[in-house]
Amino acid sequence: MTSVSPAIEIIEATPDDAQVIADIHITARLTAMPYLVSPHSDDQTRDWLASCVGDQPSSWWLARKDGRVVGYMFINGDQLDHLYVHPDAQGCGIGTCLLQEARMLSPERIVLATFQSNARARAFYEKHDFRPVRFTDGENEEAEPDVYYLWEASR
Repeated sequence: MTSVSPAIEIIEATPDDAQVIADIHITARLTAMPYLVSPHSDDQTRDWLASCVGDQPSSWWLARKDGRVVGYMFINGDQLDHLYVHPDAQGCGIGTCLLQEARMLSPERIVLATFQSNARARAFYEKHDFRPVRFTDGENEEAEPDVYYLWEASR
């Protein structure tokens, strides 16, 4: 277990955490991007997360504040594939704590993608020294244009 703030702790997720991860994932995406067409139903998303959380236990991480799970991330090597914070816990440093953990796990560089239209996520990553390196026309399940970001320790 890693503690990065007195009120926020970052811990490894287990398969038992898949339900709360799914709840955060679904709620955060719906709140941040209500226009987004999801290629999967909520039940399919829950099933997918239940099947993969724990496959690589050192890669799934939870953020807890006051004992409640309020965010999660999935990092595999230098690839940050998910970082979501429950909408009612945003703006409290949760995402920053998750990024600090990601940088400890991948201290040289991190790459990630977010939707070009997700202005709040883009501002968050840019505030934390990520720089855009590539833009796409929507080569993903949602058919939404992405922006790829890179953070390097040497910068």
